[in-house]
Amino acid sequence: MTSFDESTDQLASALESVEMETGALWPKERVVLDSYQALGGLGNGGLIAFWQADIQQRRVIRSFRQIGAKRLADLIYDSKWARDPICFGNFDEEQTVRFEKLEHELFEELETVLDLIRDYIDRNELEFPNIGFSRRVYAPVYKALNWIARIAHTLTGRLRGERRKINLAAAKADKLRFEQLEAAAEERGVMEATPNANGYVTCPHCGVKFSLNSPSSWNAKMHLKCHTRIRLSEPS
Repeated sequence: MTSFDESTDQLASALESVEMETGALWPKERVVLDSYQALGGLGNGGLIAFWQADIQQRRVIRSFRQIGAKRLADLIYDSKWARDPICFGNFDEEQTVRFEKLEHELFEELETVLDLIRDYIDRNELEFPNIGFSRRVYAPVYKALNWIARIAHTLTGRLRGERRKINLAAAKADKLRFEQLEAAAEERGVMEATPNANGYVTCPHCGVKFSLNSPSSWNAKMHLKCHTRIRLSEPS
């Protein structure tokens, strides 16, 4: 009689063969294959292997949730911060301690995953797949949709990268403008101005009239638009 481990391995191997031949797996088959393959990778290489692998990590996390391994999925999701340190090998001491704790909890959770995969297979009555007409028809549609999704993902990533560059350039420009305003205001020194009866005053440097009650214009020390330091004098 075939043991559970052997039958699960045979089912996963059959699913891999179907995917290689047609590229078409039904959603529940995909959950089983993703979970089983990721289980092997995590068991051998932990989170480092997971985040370095050329796989769709989001989909794998979602598959773990679907088989019932919610705690494991949460642990992997919570380790997203470690992707860059893993890629560049620059863990600091605090990150190392945090990462080791996550991995310890992860390996404890992995012990139950095989049983959860078995239960999922039984609940959904999954059997060895056949490459029938419907699967062959579905295959080109699946491949086309997957191709479109990958292009969209790539373009979205590039747009995010460009947006980051624009935001960084804008932040640098704002910082430079702030430094220039501060330097010019320091050179001018403190200037005097007299408010009117309604609490408005005209900046002696830039000529803009503003309210002393406006926190966006006045901070009790300077005119925030041009950073001019102003000493208020009593109206005559």
